[in-house]
Amino acid sequence: MKKIFIIFFLFFVSAQYLFGWSTKTYTTDVEFSYFTRDGVDIEGTGNDAKLIIIHKWENFTYGSMPSARYSSAMSYDLNFSSAVLFSGTGGSGAIKDLWIYSPSKNNWTQKSVPSEVSERFGHCFINISSGKFLMFGGLKDEHLNDTYIYDLGANSWTKKNFSVQPSSRAYFSVCFSSETKRVYLFGGTNGVEYFNDLWYYDVENDSWVYVLVGSSPSARKGHQIAFNPKNKKILLFGGYGETGRFSDLWVFDTQTTQWQKIDPLPSGEKPSARQDFVFQYLPEIDRFILFGGQDSTGLKQDTWLYNKDTNEWSTATHLPSPAGRSQSTGFVYNNSQLYIFGGYTGSATSDLWRYTVRSSGTFVLEISTTSPTSIVWKQLWLNSPVIPSSTTIKFQIADDSNWDEYRGWDGSTTTFYEGAGPHNIWSGHTGKLNIRIKGYLETIIPPVSPEIQEICVSFNIPPTAPQLNFPGGRPEDDPNSEKFRINQLQPLFNWNKSVDFDGDSPITYRIQISPNQNFSPVYIDQGGILETSSPTVNFALGELLPGTSLYEGNWYWHVYAQDVNVSSWSETYKFYVDTTPPANVTSITALMGQGNGKIDINWSAPGDNGNTGKIFSGKYYIRYTTSGQINTEEKWNNATGEKTGSFNSMRDGPGQEIQSSVEGLLNGTTYFFAIKVQDTAGNLSTLSSVSPSAKTNSRPEIQLIYPSSGTLSKGVTIQWTYSDPDIPTQNDFHFDIKLSSDSGISYSINIATGINTKTDIPNTTTSYFWNSRQVKNGTHYLKIIAYDKFYLSSETVSGVIEISNENEPPSVTIVSPSSGTLSGKVSINWVLTDPNGQDTHNIKIYYSDDNGLNFNLLTEITDGATFYIWDTTKNKNSPDYFLRIYAIENNTTEKYQAEYTTNKFSVDNNNKPPYSFKLVSPISGVVMPFIKIELKWENNSDPNPEDTLLWTVYLSTDEYFTSALTIENLNQNFCVLTPKDGLIEERRYYWKVKAIDPLGKQTFSENVFNFFVLNRKKAVSSDQNVFAEALSGMPENGFIYIEKINPENYSVFNIAKKYSIGDRSIKILSQDFYKVEILDINQNKVASDNIEVKISFKYPEKTNIPVDKLRIAKLDESLCRWVFPPNKQEQNKFNKSIDVVVKGLSIFTLAGSNVPDRLLSNINIFPNPFSAGKEDVHIRYTLNDDAKIVFKIYTLIGDLVRKWEFGPGIEGKSKGQPEGYTNEILWNGRNGNGDIVANGMYLLVIEAKSDDNSVREMKHIGVVKK
Repeated sequence: MKKIFIIFFLFFVSAQYLFGWSTKTYTTDVEFSYFTRDGVDIEGTGNDAKLIIIHKWENFTYGSMPSARYSSAMSYDLNFSSAVLFSGTGGSGAIKDLWIYSPSKNNWTQKSVPSEVSERFGHCFINISSGKFLMFGGLKDEHLNDTYIYDLGANSWTKKNFSVQPSSRAYFSVCFSSETKRVYLFGGTNGVEYFNDLWYYDVENDSWVYVLVGSSPSARKGHQIAFNPKNKKILLFGGYGETGRFSDLWVFDTQTTQWQKIDPLPSGEKPSARQDFVFQYLPEIDRFILFGGQDSTGLKQDTWLYNKDTNEWSTATHLPSPAGRSQSTGFVYNNSQLYIFGGYTGSATSDLWRYTVRSSGTFVLEISTTSPTSIVWKQLWLNSPVIPSSTTIKFQIADDSNWDEYRGWDGSTTTFYEGAGPHNIWSGHTGKLNIRIKGYLETIIPPVSPEIQEICVSFNIPPTAPQLNFPGGRPEDDPNSEKFRINQLQPLFNWNKSVDFDGDSPITYRIQISPNQNFSPVYIDQGGILETSSPTVNFALGELLPGTSLYEGNWYWHVYAQDVNVSSWSETYKFYVDTTPPANVTSITALMGQGNGKIDINWSAPGDNGNTGKIFSGKYYIRYTTSGQINTEEKWNNATGEKTGSFNSMRDGPGQEIQSSVEGLLNGTTYFFAIKVQDTAGNLSTLSSVSPSAKTNSRPEIQLIYPSSGTLSKGVTIQWTYSDPDIPTQNDFHFDIKLSSDSGISYSINIATGINTKTDIPNTTTSYFWNSRQVKNGTHYLKIIAYDKFYLSSETVSGVIEISNENEPPSVTIVSPSSGTLSGKVSINWVLTDPNGQDTHNIKIYYSDDNGLNFNLLTEITDGATFYIWDTTKNKNSPDYFLRIYAIENNTTEKYQAEYTTNKFSVDNNNKPPYSFKLVSPISGVVMPFIKIELKWENNSDPNPEDTLLWTVYLSTDEYFTSALTIENLNQNFCVLTPKDGLIEERRYYWKVKAIDPLGKQTFSENVFNFFVLNRKKAVSSDQNVFAEALSGMPENGFIYIEKINPENYSVFNIAKKYSIGDRSIKILSQDFYKVEILDINQNKVASDNIEVKISFKYPEKTNIPVDKLRIAKLDESLCRWVFPPNKQEQNKFNKSIDVVVKGLSIFTLAGSNVPDRLLSNINIFPNPFSAGKEDVHIRYTLNDDAKIVFKIYTLIGDLVRKWEFGPGIEGKSKGQPEGYTNEILWNGRNGNGDIVANGMYLLVIEAKSDDNSVREMKHIGVVKK
């Protein structure tokens, strides 16, 4: 555990006070993590953390990665900033894959590998610059010596063939010299012997060269070599040979082509004898690095660095590190980082690790302060650093005046603060709030590093200037405000404590008070004022200087604070001492106010000093009571209420009349009033000399005359009387008449509101005529409320009133629209009347756009509305509209309803003709089958989206449409023509289309197409790629037709597809399939077994199958397989088509054919090997003629196991045709006795014999039992 020091630099202010500097200390890993670091690492956590030059392992296993493996090969290319990994083994055979790794992004990408490049392990795969890699040798089923060049940019492989090259081998080692463009190869094994030969591959001359040397390292495998570009030498270490594992070290000079053995220092440590480790050169630190491998004790996880200059090994193991392993692969990135992947840890692994080691590093620490005062930077030092003799630590500092200029102890950019310190910080940084400290760590023996455990920086911050509180304010503020005027001769002065960011204690203060703003002379000057626990500081003039007082007039004061340094003076405050009170109030009147609970007070203002001078920001106090006049101080103190007001300095001078209102008083009550006045300084006048009284407003009186109770129906006259107790002649009243239907709990039914006596009912006895049918029948109470002119109210309530009215039906009329043409949004307005005013109704509105034949619901309204906004643009344009409205009672038992229908009107929303459109298919100039012609055109709709379009098709045999066949009222944008539509075969037809909207506006297609109608014996596919012509056997009522089909709709396709996978004689070329059939005039299928048809297929411009291999294939639905028609197929180069005559129709497609030139060919056996007794093996073959065929299966020693024999021409067994016919037999793995045969290899002999030829073939069949 490191020690933590808190250091204060102290100096004496007086004998009893000490002040300290602030110190910022950085000692934990969290604090270090905020540093900007380059080549510097944080080791440890919490207070045990330290900064060192980086040397550590990191696990980069993440995301999608190659599978676990060992004995793979990997190399890095600088141009593409990527490493490439190829092949390796997981323990059960070589893995065939290639992966690209980006160190900057830490992600892997897999690339495809051509079939001709075989997987392997124990090989080399090394970068030879410019995105190219050399691969050589390795082990698959046998040891290899092939050479490939892989191009990363093109993802391509090139195999090299050499007459001179290294022999087959694996587990050799290679390195690359970028200067000479050579890949050096040493050693390895072929499984029988070990090698110690040296070769290099010359990249520029594209050749292998054998290197003749004198003495050399002994033969071995599992060793490693690495190239040092500084001295152009190759270093070799370790490996395994006939005598066991090696720990010897050899150097090969590429210029003299000689080996030299390097003997280790007698006292030095070194790696143990081992094999299959990772070994690379790190240019940044000029060291060779070794990791892992296997020695006599097992798998290793140690890390070593070798210094060629001193011939010294040093251990560089740093935990956590990769688990012990051998046969890993790796590469160097960024000159200082070793990556390793995979390896053998007891089993194959797929983890990725990175080791970083540097010989120097820097860090930058930024210290930011928010001091409001000028900061003084003091010292920089390290606590408990570790600085080995081979290492150094030094610093420079920059500030926010120029971040790019780091300076040393004397302010120069070329000097440093060297060592642990303490260092006095250059005075040029004083006053800068922010600094950056840049540390430099260096070593000449990596990974030995200096260690920084704690960084300390000290500085001092003077206190802030005090903030004054009272008395007074800034001189530029309003001098007549309350804060400027006081009435104390020995006032209390108060200010906020200064802030000392160093935490210095104590802080003292000095105050100056003067009658002049320039503090000449100073009336009071007092220092040494101490702080207390309060957040503010007080200077009580009467306590600290009891014999000193101020006098009336203007005064000024300011303060400063002091620790070791003095703050600036605070701002200056000004105040005025005033001890003379105003005179008392002598004139007051009180009157009932213009409102309820309100009395208006009028009085004359006195002066600031007696009866002279304005009171600028003073106050007045009005007190009141109901207990009599307020004419003594005792009655003033016992008054029940008070209103406080402020003087208007622009208006309220001596003798000025002031109006005030006292509100919130009780109604109909008498109050007595008195006043006192206070000036700005707080001087209070004596009690006013008068105490007037006034009464507040009283409620009016009202009495209901009729009806007081009983039963009412239809029209009723309501009568009442009223009066005002305050003003008997008052005649400014308002009345509300309300009705309760819940026994007087609430009066929610308004009969009348705001009845005014001046305009509506001018007599003191009033009446109001009311139609009682406006409320529901039942028990009610009547209430009348009277309001005086101040809206103070009284009310009178009747007894029980029964309302009984007969229900009558409603009536409804649509006011608008009534006729004409509508467009856009239209308001439908109606008038609904019902004698029974409390009846509620549902409104339903319907519209008809077909001259009243059908009505559709437009809306339903239940909220009592009398209009509805109808957006007619959502309806189609039409001249035949009606509206119909229904009003239906929904709160009565009778459910009376009313109905009304408007006159006819039109809806026309800016009707425009349909959008322009084009014909789509068939394209112009094509030929079409007679039985079915599908015409298609664009549906670009209508500018009025609600319009429904109809189309008319025009067909004519002349392009001017002199006479035309028309097909009208089509509601879709296509049309299927048949002979029933009046077409004539062997004619050319021109066609166009017209679009029509509901109001008759029309648009013709932009183009006119034409097509030629074939006779009924000819047909063409919709894509014009397939042509058929009936040659014979055509039914009299038949029409030939070709349909392009979707194979997913035919289950037989999947069966045929599976069969064709094992059929070497046929390869389906595309996904285009065509059904050729005979239809009658009603589109029904007609039998066509005896028809003879010529089929022609256009073949594509480009195909991966030679044109002379293209054939038309027919789907034999009975056999569920593709077959070639027996007749010979012809290539028509002029039409670029394949032609064949077939008998019988089916589904056809274009296929590639391996046209047999022998009687027996295309033998395919699958699966091979197979599991006898659990599955069958398929033996598939092609015959170009009917033949007798015999199958015999033998053991490898010649014993007959099974025999089949078929006579010529048997379907599926011995049938042949000139284009080839595929046959098949199955063997279940049993012998002639029905027993399952044993595991092993068997010999199949196939003999085929026709009239003109005979063939004998032999194949092997493997049997395994799973």
